[in-house]
Amino acid sequence: MTDQLLCKLASGAPLTWGEVVLLRDDPQTSGVVKHWCESICGEGESSQPACLTDTPLAAYMKASGLDGDLLTRVPAEEDIRDDEPTHPAVLFAARIGEMLERMSVQVIDLIENTKAGRPRVKIAQDDIQRIRDIISSFTTELGEMSHPFIEQMIDVGGNAGMVRLTELPDRDSSWDVQNPEVQLFIDNYSLALAGSVTQATADAVTRSVGLGLAAGDTPREIAQRVQSTGSFDSARASMIARTESARAYVEGQHVAWDTSGVVAGKRWLLAPHACPTCQALEKAFNNRPTPVGTREAVFNVGDTFEDTEGATITVRYAAMTGPPGHPNCRCDTEPVLDL
Repeated sequence: MTDQLLCKLASGAPLTWGEVVLLRDDPQTSGVVKHWCESICGEGESSQPACLTDTPLAAYMKASGLDGDLLTRVPAEEDIRDDEPTHPAVLFAARIGEMLERMSVQVIDLIENTKAGRPRVKIAQDDIQRIRDIISSFTTELGEMSHPFIEQMIDVGGNAGMVRLTELPDRDSSWDVQNPEVQLFIDNYSLALAGSVTQATADAVTRSVGLGLAAGDTPREIAQRVQSTGSFDSARASMIARTESARAYVEGQHVAWDTSGVVAGKRWLLAPHACPTCQALEKAFNNRPTPVGTREAVFNVGDTFEDTEGATITVRYAAMTGPPGHPNCRCDTEPVLDL
């Protein structure tokens, strides 16, 4: 029974109150699903309505990180909780955080000390390029480190995407994350992620250094400016891990749907209480005469659009093929069938 409920939950179908309680109380339910159930159950079980899950589990996954394959039940003695270091998104954040810390040490050392290890008297303009070079030197390492985490999230998304099509006839259910085309996508994705992180870090840090130089700051004061940007903080590492876990999960669905033979496109599925940015993206995706293709982007890097409150949004990291629309976005996509 529990396995059937997990499949139903992964497909985005609503569960009854009793089904949510069954999943919550099963000792073999994985940590992220159990926490999701607990977030719904609260205190007053008997007074709740029959159907509760108008928010797909994917939305909760994006807020909490992923716990391996949704359809895999874990032994009770190996139950994974969201705050344990074995959680994939937590591990991903820890690895990113460790790399940002090493990056920070090298950058701050260059700002504060000469090559001979003596305290600097001032910073020169050409030091800005040296700082950028230090940060960029981490790009390859970050891409290689990210690859297994991105692969895992895409595999979870691909399996979940196929589960949503299980009742359709004539579909190709052969999802395989080791497929050469999927692996090429993961390779390119990991490199793009690494390049984006190091580019954004270099931009924020060198901008801060430039402001310090213009203000006549000492090297120590410039170092403090750099640290205050948050570019090397653990909070940023966690944000990157959560957001990219969500993006990889959604992209996994898109790749799976593209290979299924029965999906014509996709629609943006708003999370409850969605922000103005996501509301605008939902309209851009869904108000078209023909569906947006499974691998198609609505906006490319450098494009701008207005959110529902009139603010101008610029696409900075990657082509907008689906959620997340911003860090910690909880939206999802759903398939448009080729009928």
